[in-house]
Amino acid sequence: MRLCLLVLFITQPIFSQSITPEEVMGAWKVNAVSIAQNTDALPEKVRELKKVFEGAIFNFQGNGVFEIELQNKSSQIASIFKEFTGTNWILKNNSIHIGYEADIYSYMRIQIEKGAKTLFKLPMIQLEVTKTKDAKPKKFKKLKSKYPKTRVLNSLKKPVFKTKEFDEGTVIPYSEVQTPPVIGDCEITADIEEMKKCTSQKVSRFLNRKFNTEIANDINFSGTAVTKIRFIIDVDGSVYNISATSTQPEFAEEGKRVIGLLPNFTPGQHNGKPVAVSYVLPMTFKVVE
Repeated sequence: MRLCLLVLFITQPIFSQSITPEEVMGAWKVNAVSIAQNTDALPEKVRELKKVFEGAIFNFQGNGVFEIELQNKSSQIASIFKEFTGTNWILKNNSIHIGYEADIYSYMRIQIEKGAKTLFKLPMIQLEVTKTKDAKPKKFKKLKSKYPKTRVLNSLKKPVFKTKEFDEGTVIPYSEVQTPPVIGDCEITADIEEMKKCTSQKVSRFLNRKFNTEIANDINFSGTAVTKIRFIIDVDGSVYNISATSTQPEFAEEGKRVIGLLPNFTPGQHNGKPVAVSYVLPMTFKVVE
């Protein structure tokens, strides 16, 4: 589950020269993909991410609509990026922010580095790109989130923090439960691994949409922060006992806030009975200077 989350947050500008939206507008083709130095992500996930972006085309339309065309579409990570097509993009502090206004454009953030070659920089990889087509500025087309209102970021909604004492031995780890809890439109099937994959993706995307990435700017953070969130999904599907640890305390608190906004799960089962299930969500945040 570690990189299913695929947090691609970059908030610090790479250089002081101002970039204009007109420079960004158009289609960009990825010519080469390289792994960022000092990444602590799992090697197999980084390799998968690298393969996903090989030959990809980023299209920043003049009306503020973003599209991405992937040549390698079969992986789990690719399925996350395919959802970015048909979202908006804006330019802020020399950073391209991708998503919806309701989600504070938090799907993905890209820094552009200009030199002999143009680079799109992400936390784990960097992309050498060439602009293949220009686009002219048009009236901004504000898009609505693809997700139901109950799943769109609402800054006025307060997180729910429930606590409860569980008897020893009554909580089953997510990796061991026979029928895992599922969320959203994930279905209960005979394929346990597919159920886990679906739930992992939904929780990861939820966190991606709702995590306030501006925290990094607010605290002048740069570098890498490792955060681990723990919670229990009870027999009624509600979330209890949210806790988090992090090398950066502010990220731990924000992670807890977002998990507190999760809707109820369909509870897991073990030996044919509903059970409480413990869930651990490890995340790595990397901010590029």
